[in-house]
Amino acid sequence: MDELIKKCDLIVWDECTLAHTRALQAVDRTLRDIRNNNSQMGKATVLLTGDFCQTLPVVPEATKMDEVNAPIKSSALWHHMQTFHLSTNMRAQLSGDRSVEEFAEILLRLGEGRTVTDEDEYLELDTICNLIDSVEDLVSKVFPDLLSYYQNADWICEPAIMVPQNATIKSINPKLLNAFPGEMVTYNSIVTVIDEEEIVNYPVRVFELTGATRNTSLSSAEKRSSYHVSM
Repeated sequence: MDELIKKCDLIVWDECTLAHTRALQAVDRTLRDIRNNNSQMGKATVLLTGDFCQTLPVVPEATKMDEVNAPIKSSALWHHMQTFHLSTNMRAQLSGDRSVEEFAEILLRLGEGRTVTDEDEYLELDTICNLIDSVEDLVSKVFPDLLSYYQNADWICEPAIMVPQNATIKSINPKLLNAFPGEMVTYNSIVTVIDEEEIVNYPVRVFELTGATRNTSLSSAEKRSSYHVSM
């Protein structure tokens, strides 16, 4: 790995705004050491990409000052960086859906502090979602006519339900899987490494037992299987 880093001309760090400032400083020291060069980042070109309007580093049991000092902008290295701003939301533009563009604009105004507040200093947001009363209603809204189209790979890959906690999605996934016809079968797998010396290069969770669930459906013409892996 060190030989590869020595030969790198460009290092891309995506979603860097999630990283703690100490992580940036650790990378700087590591690159200087490996590349035997005391310039910033070992004189390698490092491209940091991210959005400071999104989630910043989470510091457990932190004080206000700890939270302020956590983002990479507080690092002394930040002053050595050249900043470029992207001004066009390509995903919204290429979607061809006006509602997607409007939603992107609402998020941009919110992130830049351009959202209007009322007399109590509460944010006045435009309507950006539809409220539902139950998980069943949510599933029917996101996956309408599921039994009619579940064998269509293009259709089933488009919608998605996103939640902030794994516990919530673990309660929703069984409801979706039970909606498919056929017998549900569970497969377990375990991951290992060939060279035991390489084990230190992987986080512990990689070697934990994971479960994969398969729902098999039979039709008159063919047998199809869909897999759900719980990470």
